[in-house]
Amino acid sequence: MIVVVVWLAALVTAGLILGIVGFGLFGQVGRLRRAVSAAQTDVASRAVDLIAAIPGQTSARQTSAERQGNTAG
Repeated sequence: MIVVVVWLAALVTAGLILGIVGFGLFGQVGRLRRAVSAAQTDVASRAVDLIAAIPGQTSARQTSAERQGNTAG
């Protein structure tokens, strides 16, 4: 009989410990998801700003026409 009580106490203790660890783990995963989402939003907005700041490149046709115009004079 005492063995059954000890086994039940051990199972309850193990279940309690696993529940606490699991609850903490789920909390950390939620925090990590929020942090990753915030970082993605921050990086995306900065990337859009950087891309908008890049000067437009001229096409090969425009460059060729500019060279021809400059050498004709």
